[in-house]
Amino acid sequence: MISKFFPTSIIRDFYNFYQSEKGILIYVPILISLGLTFIVKIDMTLINLLFASLSIFLGFLLNLMIMSFNLKDDTIPPVEVGERIWRLKDVLEEYHITISFEILITLMLVILMLFASLVHKNMYILFPNMVNILKLIYSFVIVYLLILFLIVLFRVLNFGYILLKYFIKN
Repeated sequence: MISKFFPTSIIRDFYNFYQSEKGILIYVPILISLGLTFIVKIDMTLINLLFASLSIFLGFLLNLMIMSFNLKDDTIPPVEVGERIWRLKDVLEEYHITISFEILITLMLVILMLFASLVHKNMYILFPNMVNILKLIYSFVIVYLLILFLIVLFRVLNFGYILLKYFIKN
């Protein structure tokens, strides 16, 4: 059977898990991006730096996901972490969805920056009348995805902390 990859299912699962925090995960990055779009100048030096660092993070996230597949032990009792009772199955499910979403954001950023580096020199030829508008839209999208990447990265690190605490207590 051939399976098809639909990024919308990852996005839908992520936002379903964080139903109560949709405002933080959608509107806060938009507001910050609107403010930073006019301040941050995205040039080829920044693209190269982001491309390299996001590639490293992508490898890190893939390693975290692969390592967490070995943690399915249903005999461990629930543990209280941060005023919440966690069961290992619930932690791993939310952890995998969060990491999948983070990997998707990273891939989107890498693809956008790769595209930008390819058309950077020809942008004035391809779109002579719309260069400034396209640069502004591109800057907004990159900054938005970077802010969202950082927010979700802190969630991934929080789940790593919960997993460590989980296994230390058990």
